[in-house]
Amino acid sequence: MQFNDAATTKKRDQDDVTMPGSSVESLTLEEIPVEQAERLRLLLRQQGMMETGLNTHSLLQRVLLRPECVLAQQMNASLDDVYVLYSHVSAALLRRNNSFLSPTPVAAVLSSHHRHFISTGQECLDGALRGGLGCGLITEITGATGAGKTAFALNLAMRAASYPKKDDRRSCTLWITTDVSAFPATVAAAVLKRHFEARSCIDQEDGEDLEDALRNVAVTVHPTLAQLRQYFSVLRSHLANRTDVRFVVVDNFSVLVRRSFPGVDEEVTERHEAVAEFMSILKSIAQEFCVAIAVTTVSGEELGHSFLHAVNTRLRLTQCLLDCRGAFAFQEESQVRVTHVLELVKSSAAAAWRFECEFEGMCLKRARPLGDNEVVLVEDAKLFGADPFGHVTLPTFAFC
Repeated sequence: MQFNDAATTKKRDQDDVTMPGSSVESLTLEEIPVEQAERLRLLLRQQGMMETGLNTHSLLQRVLLRPECVLAQQMNASLDDVYVLYSHVSAALLRRNNSFLSPTPVAAVLSSHHRHFISTGQECLDGALRGGLGCGLITEITGATGAGKTAFALNLAMRAASYPKKDDRRSCTLWITTDVSAFPATVAAAVLKRHFEARSCIDQEDGEDLEDALRNVAVTVHPTLAQLRQYFSVLRSHLANRTDVRFVVVDNFSVLVRRSFPGVDEEVTERHEAVAEFMSILKSIAQEFCVAIAVTTVSGEELGHSFLHAVNTRLRLTQCLLDCRGAFAFQEESQVRVTHVLELVKSSAAAAWRFECEFEGMCLKRARPLGDNEVVLVEDAKLFGADPFGHVTLPTFAFC
């Protein structure tokens, strides 16, 4: 599918100006000290905010929701200038009549609240997540390499694609990856077939087959963070034209960041700023188009605190040694096995929870909540060479 970037940009600018119920008067500078007025005019002009008819959404996205370091770098301004800009735009928003910043009764919020979810296919998981992965939210799926993050996200996408056409739960998925070979297309078809068979959907009345359902999942490749950042304008246009796309997966996000910032100490600040800007845009896309966005990452702190705060839900997947002890104290025997454990680490709607996930290949067969008598002995057991008999062997490295 081809997109016209110029037309997309023009349409987005028109949308910014004509948003119903939120247009405002042009920003005035009478209350700004004379010595700062000219500088502030220049900053506003650089952000394209001197025209009349700007709306609250534009003010938030262009200024208030962007990190001060990012704004300072983009506009070649000092942090003091950026703080003045923050104060001026905040005051301008607060002066608006009927601004969305005015308090809203909880009853009104509940009456208008309706959110689609991407189901995990497991009743216990959906129950803990209050329905599944929420549209308009960002979910991080994190874990060590080989923990099953891609497999888990793949099951979500294929299950959403396997529902009948008239089912409201059916949705299309856009899968963003770093390399064509990183997306397991053959495995995806096999996982989708399993979902079809489980639902007895192979011979549907509407004539849809496996190949038709596979068209509900599209893959786009962006090797670096900069290339993915440039793709956002096309992504917005795609989501505006395809309202059936409700799920977006950004796979191997940690790889994108490492490729863009291969250094360590000298690039920490720059890397964190780039990630913060990226997540701010990604979050606005999720909310604007009401899509559920899942980001898979490798466990670690290299993405910065801004990333940790940007995600709404965090799921941590590990391959563990699980000790299933007896339900009673006098039962001394225990069963130890290597399995996958999914932990709900962060959620605004649910408490922390842990589940055992059973995979058959890359297909998620079942999930069950862990009981109080089940103990995780070793996490990321595969990395440490752990076996179910209690022995731990050091990994062997070959140097050539």
